[in-house]
Amino acid sequence: MITQLLSTQDKYTHVRELGCGAMGRVTHVTDGETNYAMKILSVHDSSDEQVKWFIREAELLQSLNCEGIPKVREWFYDSARGYCMVMEFIDGETIEAIRLRRKISEREVVEWTQQVLLILEHLHGVSKIVHRDLKPSNIMLDARGKIWLIDLGVANKMGMGKGTAIGTLGYAAPEQIFGNADARSDLYTLGMVMRTLLIGVEPGEFPTKPFEGTKNRKLCAVVTRATQFDASSRYESARDMSKALSDIAIVQNPIVPATGSGGYNRIDDLRLDLQNLSRILLITMSLTLLAPLAVDFCCMIFDPLVIFAQVFIQECGPSLLWVFAFAAVKYLKDY
Repeated sequence: MITQLLSTQDKYTHVRELGCGAMGRVTHVTDGETNYAMKILSVHDSSDEQVKWFIREAELLQSLNCEGIPKVREWFYDSARGYCMVMEFIDGETIEAIRLRRKISEREVVEWTQQVLLILEHLHGVSKIVHRDLKPSNIMLDARGKIWLIDLGVANKMGMGKGTAIGTLGYAAPEQIFGNADARSDLYTLGMVMRTLLIGVEPGEFPTKPFEGTKNRKLCAVVTRATQFDASSRYESARDMSKALSDIAIVQNPIVPATGSGGYNRIDDLRLDLQNLSRILLITMSLTLLAPLAVDFCCMIFDPLVIFAQVFIQECGPSLLWVFAFAAVKYLKDY
């Protein structure tokens, strides 16, 4: 086991679990004044290699000063918890959680991608670091609408030569299979994130055809170029890709930031649901008013059915109308 002299800390109080993965779990903790996110790697359930990667990430993040990447306050070894990394707490949710809950608009995709590219521009240009594992679950949106990149556990310094074949299947660039990665690799994975958000389906094999998941041709062109199999055919830098996105005109409803506690993330969602409910109630009232006229019409044409129609509408009509209204509201909300 790798050993290092680290101080034992017991000043943090557990609040709640935030998530877990292959490289440990993340909890919400507080020191009584400030909220933090604590990444914990249990010594009992981890290998020497995992400990090495954990310490490597802690040291890397502690050396960074990049807007959009949570700052590390400290890291240490605790005999009760294991290896702990105390980071800036982000009050929000991952893009993956948002994607699974509702449809993402094209404007949101462009806006969020632009923010990610701004972070990558600093990572690649100033810090000389490649993230290597961009995906919806590693991108967070806070309550103010700001994007954050999290989980730099497999990030690597540029120019370090051939490394480990690493990344998430479907999102990782082809060259990462052979242990190679540079700035264009992150642009590829970001392009795959855009594909996922636009069509609502996670990627499988490497794309071989131009992306056609939206009617916006310019947006399709950006995704297509970013996800080229050959790295030399992609954008050269985050700034180049950002410039291409800035030329895309998308007129849609304004974006409202995520709320850390869930619920409606956009005013548009609430407005649309209220509009849909109003339409359903209008239809229900109209059918209720038209029901007697329908009975009179049946009286004129189908005398044998008159009694049955009157009893059916009187006894079952209101209930069926409310069932129809509930089903219609649920359908429109899911759609």
